[in-house]
Order: sequence, then structure tokens, then C-alpha cells
Amino acid sequence: MAISVQTRDIDRDVLAACRRQLGRNFVTLLCEGSRAHGDDLPDSDYDGLCYVRDPARARVDLRALRKKYGLRIGVGIKPVSQLLGCVSSRRGLASCPNRNHLTAMKLGRARLVGGRDLLRLLPPLSRLQPPDWKREAQLDYWLAILPVPCNVYRRESRRHVGFIIAICDSLLLAKRVVVQKKDLPAALRRHHPKFHAVGLLRRALRRRAVWPQLEHDRRTQREARTDLDKFLAELRRYAFRRDGTDMTPAQARAIYRSYANKVA
Repeated sequence: MAISVQTRDIDRDVLAACRRQLGRNFVTLLCEGSRAHGDDLPDSDYDGLCYVRDPARARVDLRALRKKYGLRIGVGIKPVSQLLGCVSSRRGLASCPNRNHLTAMKLGRARLVGGRDLLRLLPPLSRLQPPDWKREAQLDYWLAILPVPCNVYRRESRRHVGFIIAICDSLLLAKRVVVQKKDLPAALRRHHPKFHAVGLLRRALRRRAVWPQLEHDRRTQREARTDLDKFLAELRRYAFRRDGTDMTPAQARAIYRSYANKVA
């Protein structure tokens, strides 16, 4: 699917802001999420990822652009040394804190906007993909409910809807399957037939398509929260083996702390 004119305009303005505010610290700007591969709606968030040489000195203020476009526009800052350390050797990849993220990038969930083309450095999928996708899903489950900043219940209702879509997309990425959002239910049914969440996914996609109309509807927000509860219960049933090998909350916290420290 082609990238929209709106997204190209935002690309241009966000890249200019990053280059201007970061100067020589700037390395690369990537676009992620639905705007990375042309699956966005006019009100979709713009999710950027900016790699820099020194994250301690990196600050990007996008308030003017958020006002200009009337959208959520965010750019995460990451040290380029982290990515280079992950892709430079098999040992580095084995200890990479965001290996699943690199897999998603390799499968087209990230698009180069400007700067150095770091996507070309990613190793083959056979090396990138984690050996145990269920363990990755277990980590997603724990980080969604533990008292950490990415706890999904602490976020607005729009994110409750987006979480269901994102996790289903992640489960398909683990099978090396990349589809447009409209095709997610059929792909999920085909590649994860024992994951009984297709109905919840369909409702999340319908809400996403008209969310500006529903944003202040308390009944819709309650229903979205109820669907999130059901989805997490199904994710736990599907991803956990209950044979003594499952990830514990303590292990998930340790992984999160390790990731947070490496980013910092």
C-alpha cells in the first residue's frame, strides 16, 4: 500500500525537527507502526524512532507539529550503539534486549525516513527470530499487567484497543507473517487457530476505524476495557505452558529493568 501524502508531510517535518534539534547527534529516523507501511487512517498516531550517538544529550520537542497536524506524534530516542551491538555478532544478538523488535523491523514494520540506513544492517530472519515465540508472548503479557510504565491498563482507552491489534500482529510476526490490519483476523485464524481471540480482534479493528467518534463515549470505553480483560485472559491461556518453564513476573521485571538500563 502506498504511503499517504499526509504521512509524507509528517515524515518531512519530523525529520527536519530531529536534524535541527539534534545536530551532529542525529543518526537515523525510522517511522514505525501503521504509518510505516501505509496501513494508517487520517487520525493514526505517528510513531518515530530516532537513533542518536548520545541519548543523554538528545531532546526532541514536537509540540508544534502535534498542534499543526492535530495528531499524536512521538519519537522515541535510542542509542545507535545498542542496535549496532545487537547486530554485530551472534553473541550480541543473543543478549539483545529488543530482539523481537528487530524482527518486526526486518519484516517491514519500520521504514527509513532519513539518515543512515540501519535497516540494511539487520541479519537474516533465521538469526533474528527468537527460538521460543511463546516466551516472547509471555513477556508481552506480564509487561501489560505489571506495575511498570508500559502497563496497558494505565493508558487511555484508545491504547486498550490498540494493544489487542498490536499483540495479534506480533503473534503473526513470530510466524513471519506480515499483513495489513484488515487481513489480521483471517491470518490469525489461519496461523494461530487455537488462539480464540478473532472476535475480540474484529471488534478492536472496528473501534479503531471510528475512534474519534467514540473517544468520549464512556460506554465504549468500558466495553473496550472488558474486551482487553478477555483478551489478556485468552493470551495467558494460549501462551503459557504450565509445565514449570513459563516466565515468572520476577523474570519479566528483570528483563524490563535490563532493557530500561540499556536504553538509558
